[in-house]
Amino acid sequence: MEFTRSTVRALQEKLEIALKELGEAEGVEFNLGNRTRFSATQCSIKLECSAVGGDGTVSSKVAEDFKIYCHRYNLVPENLGDTFTFQGKPYKITGCKPQSSKFPILGERSDGKVFKFRPTDVKRGI
Repeated sequence: MEFTRSTVRALQEKLEIALKELGEAEGVEFNLGNRTRFSATQCSIKLECSAVGGDGTVSSKVAEDFKIYCHRYNLVPENLGDTFTFQGKPYKITGCKPQSSKFPILGERSDGKVFKFRPTDVKRGI
């Protein structure tokens, strides 16, 4: 096998399916990172694992960061998990990356893909 952009993308999709099943069985949520490095013979994909509580809540670094830093963006910790609308589509607030100055808020689309948003867009959509 030779790693190309398309073969790595296909591999990531298969990994997401397999990890979802494993996560449900083990009470863990797996997230593949967006940054992938590859050459013709090697591939590196970031994987984050988060514990799922008995009530179904996921404890992740970005969720914990949201609780700590949300006041920077005129939001409150209770906004974590809230739904907002952006360009006519609903997203769920899943966390934040405070080191990102322009797009620190993370929102998950209904298909599970996570996107970065400006705080003003999130506040407007809540």
